[in-house]
Amino acid sequence: MARLETEKSRETISAYRKDLQHFAAFMGERDSTRAVMRLLSLARGDANAAVGDYRDAMIARGLSPPTVNRRLASIRSVVGVGRELGVVDWHLDVAQVPGTRVRYNTKGPAFGVVRDMLNKAREAAAAGAPRDVRNFAILRLLSDLGVRRGSVMSLDRERVNLAKHEVSMRLKGQREGEFETWSLPAATEAALVAWLRIRGDAPGPVFCGVHSASKGKRLTGSAIFQIIREAGARVGVVVHPHSFRHSAITAVLNATGNLRTAQHFGRHKSSRSTELYDDAAREVGDAAARLLVDEYEKK
Repeated sequence: MARLETEKSRETISAYRKDLQHFAAFMGERDSTRAVMRLLSLARGDANAAVGDYRDAMIARGLSPPTVNRRLASIRSVVGVGRELGVVDWHLDVAQVPGTRVRYNTKGPAFGVVRDMLNKAREAAAAGAPRDVRNFAILRLLSDLGVRRGSVMSLDRERVNLAKHEVSMRLKGQREGEFETWSLPAATEAALVAWLRIRGDAPGPVFCGVHSASKGKRLTGSAIFQIIREAGARVGVVVHPHSFRHSAITAVLNATGNLRTAQHFGRHKSSRSTELYDDAAREVGDAAARLLVDEYEKK
C-alpha cells in the first residue's frame, strides 16, 4: 500500500483501502496488509484460485459487476506493485465480470430548477440557522463554480483567501498538497463569508458539523449528498451533487457558445495537462463563473 499511496490521489487510496479490507475479511485476515502479504506469498495458481473464489463469492452475494470489477482491480494493482518490486513474477489472471456498460447521464437539472433551489436555500439561510447558512454556501460553490462534491468537502479554512476573493480546492485525482484556485463571484463569496462568520476562522475544514456531536468535524461526502437531496426536495426534484456540475457546465456552454470556455470553467482532465498553469485559461474560467452567477441572480 505504501507504494500505491505515493502515486495515487487521496480518494483513490481510500477506495483501495476499503476494497482491500473487504478482501482481507474474505481471506480471514484482520487487516489488508496481512491479506496482501499472504496473497503475494502464494504460487501463481493458488493466488488466482483464491482471487477467483473471492470473485465468485461476491457474485453469489449479488454485488454488481462494477463493484466486483473495482475490487478485483484494486487487487491487481497491489499484485502489479509486487511484481515491479520483484516480490512475485506472475500476473493475476482472474477475469472481470461482464456487465452492461453504464451510460452516465451528463444532463443535470434545468437552469431554472437550480435557480429555484438557490432561492429556496437563500430564504432558509436568511433566518440565520447555522445549518441553513452552511448549506446555502455549499450549494453556491457547487452551482456557481461547477466543482465536484469532493472539492467542496476537502476545502480548508486556510485555503480561503478573502483578500484575493478566491479559494483553493483539490480536483479529482490530485494528490495530497495539490490544489486548483477559483476566483469567487460576489454572490458566492457573500454566502461563504456568512457561513465563516458563524464557523469562525480556526484552521480546519470549512464545512463541518454544527451540532454538539459533530461540531468542527468535516462533513462527509454522504452528508453533502443528503444536503443536495434535501435542497432538491424543496422544489420537487431529485438531484445529486454532481448534477450541479453538469448543469453549471451546460449553462456556461449555452451562455457563451464556446466549448473552450466551458472546458476551462469545468477544469476537465482532457485539457488540464496543458492548462493547469495557464493564467489566461484560468481568467477565462473565472469570467465564466461570474457570468453564470450573474444569470442565477437575475430575478
